[in-house]
Amino acid sequence: MKRVSKNILAIGGSDLTRKIFGFLSITYLTRHITVSDFGIVSIAFTVLSYVLILSASGLPALGTREIAREFSQGLVARIISARLLLTIAVTVLTITVTLLFVSNPVVAAMIILISLSAIPNALFLDWFFQGKEAMSIIGIARAAAACLNFFIIILFVKSSTDILL
Repeated sequence: MKRVSKNILAIGGSDLTRKIFGFLSITYLTRHITVSDFGIVSIAFTVLSYVLILSASGLPALGTREIAREFSQGLVARIISARLLLTIAVTVLTITVTLLFVSNPVVAAMIILISLSAIPNALFLDWFFQGKEAMSIIGIARAAAACLNFFIIILFVKSSTDILL
């Protein structure tokens, strides 16, 4: 029962931390950028969410199940390679569609920039630690990412002119 309690606390704590820093990030952005720029950011993150869904294609769930069942040599490399190839393909497709169909250059640039963040996301090993039931590592990484995101926003976004940065 100790492992379960520790995992629940780790995920719960990281979720709370992510929600607090997410709220602070949104609050800061709404006070420092225009409504239309906030809409552009929202559109770009919506596109990113679809890129992430398509590029994952169930591979993290498969990896988690296989790791929980039994660790096999080379599984991590195979799943990361497959995710990376899928992510690059979906990102290239997204960039192509964006360049062809989005006429506003600021919106297109934002979609492309934010969609590129899917590539390093393909290298994340959260599914591995989930399969190993090491939720504290996942919790720490997620909380740290939320904090870092907030501090990057605070450092670099002072007005709407900084939005692409």
